[in-house]
Amino acid sequence: TLPESLESAGKGAFETRGRLSLQAPDSFRVRSQMLDNNWNLNWNFGANGRYNGKNEENYQLVLSRLMNVDLNEWKPEARCILAVNYLESGCPETEQYDEYIRDHQYECMEMIIARQRWHALNCGLDREVIDENILPDYLSRITDRTEKAILLGRQRKRTDSFDDLMNLF
Repeated sequence: TLPESLESAGKGAFETRGRLSLQAPDSFRVRSQMLDNNWNLNWNFGANGRYNGKNEENYQLVLSRLMNVDLNEWKPEARCILAVNYLESGCPETEQYDEYIRDHQYECMEMIIARQRWHALNCGLDREVIDENILPDYLSRITDRTEKAILLGRQRKRTDSFDDLMNLF
């Protein structure tokens, strides 16, 4: 946890050893070069577009609240991790992250499903940065019964609302 008084940090300031949990004040700009070389792993999607978790233990930034970042300076894989962490953290809406998630829903969903990060998924759906229309593509891969019931309930509620609306005409 970084103090509010911290104004800057140098290159390689945060040794991840492959895993890091970092809480930074909103005013502190976290730059990718502040993390060590463990952060430079290539996060891997297989040929089928699914996240395969290759070398995953060497590339984790978990439960980290980083609000002041420029996503453009981070590797594409890191952007996805930062975005999913943002969803899980209950942070106030931030257009930069919301826009990224809307534009990269499938990549974010791959990480969410592979790591079973259900709070992030439900937060993204509630905030409408993840489109509920893509859920059917992923339901068969969700093995957590409670989460699957929640998602099926969401779909049912949406269908019922649509049917109610159509009955008005």
